[in-house]
Amino acid sequence: MNTFILHDTRPYPQTPVKNHLLVNASLLAHGTTAATRKIAVGQLQAEIRSQLQQNYYVNLSVAMTMAPDVETYNALMQSINQVLSAENDDEAQWFALPVVIVAGCKQERTLSLTLPTEALTACLSNYPQLRALTQNTQWLPFLAHSDDLSGITPEQWWNAKQNSESAAAFLQTFEDKTIDLPRRTIRPRRLRAGLRRQKPANRIGRQPATGRPAADAGLAGKPCRRRRYPFHQSAVHEHPCSKP
Repeated sequence: MNTFILHDTRPYPQTPVKNHLLVNASLLAHGTTAATRKIAVGQLQAEIRSQLQQNYYVNLSVAMTMAPDVETYNALMQSINQVLSAENDDEAQWFALPVVIVAGCKQERTLSLTLPTEALTACLSNYPQLRALTQNTQWLPFLAHSDDLSGITPEQWWNAKQNSESAAAFLQTFEDKTIDLPRRTIRPRRLRAGLRRQKPANRIGRQPATGRPAADAGLAGKPCRRRRYPFHQSAVHEHPCSKP
């Protein structure tokens, strides 16, 4: 599957920063020979992997913040993505699908987050670019709250990737929760309709008292109703799963 990198909108630093990650990322992005780029990508991924294993992210954070140009930033992000991906058959590849739930009800009720895995697999199979997600994939049988996912530390994600046993143990830490939908009442808002007598316009382009343009004044004689349908409950959930 293709990887898309969002550009960092922060201004690039004017003064070069001494950072081994940035040095290798710059050589990877601007290297003039294939041998130079090959050595740079190997050293860059090895340093990133070492920092993740040590649970030490200061140098990595500095490199991501102080990249001198977009090419170096993209080279750094591509190397991070490569290290976080499953690098052999023994490791597990994790990914999450964002799901937005919009629901409303006239009475309080509880919504289950059970996931129909068969229906999801059938849906993904309809899209050629997503069929890889249906092969040898173990889905979580329910949707996970976004708060639960945001509370996972990088160390937990890294350890859960190392082998299938650690991935299965990490998958058991997720809890099947529900969503409580509060009672909301839909109240239509009615606008009084009628004709309004306008004073003769003394100049072209003068607007009537309603504030609308003069060309729209004829709409004032038509009855209209406006109903407001607010979103009662909107929450973002993501579905984690592991793919060995």
